[in-house]
Amino acid sequence: MPLLSFKTLRADGDTLSYAPVRLGSEIDMGSIVSLRSFQMGTSMMMTVTGFLGSDVVVREVGEQRVASFSVAVNRKTSSGEQQTVWVRVNCWNKLSDVARSYLKTGSLVQIQASWMRASAWIDQGGNPQAGIDITADRLVLLDRANGDAPTDDEGEFADVPF
Repeated sequence: MPLLSFKTLRADGDTLSYAPVRLGSEIDMGSIVSLRSFQMGTSMMMTVTGFLGSDVVVREVGEQRVASFSVAVNRKTSSGEQQTVWVRVNCWNKLSDVARSYLKTGSLVQIQASWMRASAWIDQGGNPQAGIDITADRLVLLDRANGDAPTDDEGEFADVPF
């Protein structure tokens, strides 16, 4: 007989154990502590890698800090045309401190977020535009520490003899 998608929680003395319930079987309701349906939840994880379009703006919202900035995500189509999607990012509290301290226009970053919201607006030229707003859960700084790319002579492994 097939199992149902939920389990009963039975009390066996002082211990609790899960017991599957089969279709058509009788359940002793006196021994059931809790009967609960297990449903699959939904989730979304988004990773954005791109360049900052402007400096970080930090503001206070009640007792919390939020840092806001835009990230440009670029791609080339099969016809060679470049497309850019702007993602507006909000970082809260301690993550906002990191953003304020280390990010500037042109910084390469990777942001992970578990929620996004689509937005649309009309630009100054009257053209419809679309964007994405996200709240960052994680921020990865991809720029080099000093901001300079190494040359062949002074690279990270320049003193390695092979």
